[in-house]
Amino acid sequence: TPVLAVGNGIVMNSANGCPTYGGLGSTCGSNIGGAAGGGNQLQALVSINGSLYAINYNHMMLGSPIPTGTVITSGMQIGLVGSSGNSTGPHCHIEIYYLGDASNFSNYAATWNGDISFGTNWYYAARKCDDGVGAPCRLRPETVFGG
Repeated sequence: TPVLAVGNGIVMNSANGCPTYGGLGSTCGSNIGGAAGGGNQLQALVSINGSLYAINYNHMMLGSPIPTGTVITSGMQIGLVGSSGNSTGPHCHIEIYYLGDASNFSNYAATWNGDISFGTNWYYAARKCDDGVGAPCRLRPETVFGG
């Protein structure tokens, strides 16, 4: 199943090299330049309706994430659904980071420090938009996509 870009932007980081099928507890991802357990993944910076977001796509098939630096358009295929990393079945794990006003897109892309949590931290210490904090913060995917 194709994984599609949710907006226009650029691939900031692409990590590829985990087997297509991982397993519960696999940490594959950090060893190839991505997030631990995320398997084959990519992080994209996108502009949607005047806002700037970073999107993290995880668990793709081996060989399918498109390369870092690729300019993407909404609806473009950027990979294939897999089960790499800490996964027990094929799916696309998506994380969304709100980064502020999209007028800062070029500057953000040029000065990004490589932090794939985009300044929001991980897990329980994460900056969550639902907690009333400003950018950068993590958004629940269903807040953006419904569900």
